[in-house]
Amino acid sequence: LLMGLIVGGQALFGMSPERRPGYVDLTDGLNTGLHEMAHALINNFIRENFSFKFYDSYEVWEEIADSEIIKIRHKENKFLRPYAGTNTDELFAVAAEAFFEIPQEFEKQMPAMYEQLKVLFKQDPSNKAEPILN
Repeated sequence: LLMGLIVGGQALFGMSPERRPGYVDLTDGLNTGLHEMAHALINNFIRENFSFKFYDSYEVWEEIADSEIIKIRHKENKFLRPYAGTNTDELFAVAAEAFFEIPQEFEKQMPAMYEQLKVLFKQDPSNKAEPILN
């Protein structure tokens, strides 16, 4: 079942919004829109319109991701769903879902990755008072 994909930098969805995972419960860590947005960010800032600033931060994130993806594949990290172990692109997208939907739990379970996603997204959703970072 196709839930969403990126084609030519554009997010496409195969389901109506009310049936997409995460649109009913915004605290379950599942959100197809956030997932595809994360893929679009990678496509835009790394593959199409290269940004050194984004890439530098992404490289640090990738170093963290390399060890986490192994933990996910060996079922040592059960915070992110198993699909995150597919590859770094999917790990980034699944992590983005959790980052925005369940930030406090993410920060507690995976603090290094959470901190680097704060840098990449320039946001801290666990800080309800001031989530936007400079």
